[in-house]
Amino acid sequence: MSPQLRRFLGPGRSWHEREAEKQREAEAEQETSDIADAPPIEPEESQTDWPSSGEAVPPPPSRPEKRRSAPAPSPAVVPDQKISRVLEMQTLVFIVGGFILVGAAFYAGTKVRYVKAFLAGRNKPEITNVDSKKFPGLTADELVEQALAAERIGNWKEAVERLLVAKRRNISYRGLLFRAGKLCYDHGDFDSADRLLDRAIAFGDQVDTANYLRGLIAVGRNDLPTAEQFFEAAVNAEPFTPGYYYYLGEALRREHRPNDAANRYDQAANRTVNEQDAALCRFKARMARSEIPDRSQLRTELEQRRAAGPLTVDWALTDAALKIRAGQFNEAADAIREARAGTKSGLPTLFASCISDMLFTDAAANHPEIAAACQLDTGPTAKATPFGSP
Repeated sequence: MSPQLRRFLGPGRSWHEREAEKQREAEAEQETSDIADAPPIEPEESQTDWPSSGEAVPPPPSRPEKRRSAPAPSPAVVPDQKISRVLEMQTLVFIVGGFILVGAAFYAGTKVRYVKAFLAGRNKPEITNVDSKKFPGLTADELVEQALAAERIGNWKEAVERLLVAKRRNISYRGLLFRAGKLCYDHGDFDSADRLLDRAIAFGDQVDTANYLRGLIAVGRNDLPTAEQFFEAAVNAEPFTPGYYYYLGEALRREHRPNDAANRYDQAANRTVNEQDAALCRFKARMARSEIPDRSQLRTELEQRRAAGPLTVDWALTDAALKIRAGQFNEAADAIREARAGTKSGLPTLFASCISDMLFTDAAANHPEIAAACQLDTGPTAKATPFGSP
């Protein structure tokens, strides 16, 4: 090697020196890369005076690094076993309590009749000369059989007495109080009937018919508000019996409530099973509407019927009623006779029921021509009973 080439290449180096040199070059490249990747340092706004080029620039104060706290680990969703057990116990308690409540309600429902009977039995009905210790040694069934036998031979008072003693010996025996009250009603002992029927209602015996009979008793006493209450109770207990609506209409009409009465008569007509009873109920509804000052609609309907052909019995008597309201008593008597002539073709009992209306009985009591046409006495008369006897 020539001296010139040796000077160009420099002095000779060992392998260790060359490896050290490579290490220093790699560290220098790494520092250069770090400086290039670092963000530029912006000057602070408050630093306006810069040192001269001859002054050494002090390094910027190091800012304290904000130590980022590691995010708290999200808690794992672990069910609270204690709360879960409490909820399960509450659900179990509700279910068991529901079963107990249903069972108690069912048991109470089976016993409510006996409880009512017990409470009602604390105020036992009394009849004169009736002793609960009478007829010793006889069971309730034996007393009932004897009562039926006494009833068949007409000894109704003895039958009533035995029925009441039988009821006291077996308070759950149903129907005894109602039958005793009905026997008293049929034989005119209305005070005893009213008292016994009241006890029958308390025991739940034939509630609808018992209220109906008490309503008839109240009408006989001219206690119309009480009669209305009893007939309403009968309707509520059995809403498909036309007679209850009919007599409720009668009571309302006597209380001078014609519109309410007409509605009840219409309800009775809708529940009848034969045309004659329906015709009577519709006639009664027209009698109630004839008490309203404005009778123009009723007159119009009457003329339409007349134009369609001969008037039926109930419509001929409707014509007579309008004439009585107008004070035309002779013309009213002619209309009544026309209605009577119509009974030859049938429905004679309808004529008797219609002229038993309070309008005709009151007119017959004051006008002989009306009484003659109706063939009614001015004194007390037996009235036709619609819908059969109670």
